[in-house]
Amino acid sequence: MSVMVPEVPMTRCSRTTSFSKNK
Repeated sequence: MSVMVPEVPMTRCSRTTSFSKNK
């Protein structure tokens, strides 16, 4: 979850969730 969160956790989180859901 907090792997690619440099300064945009919300935006990154959203993207990560989307990818996880896609898989």
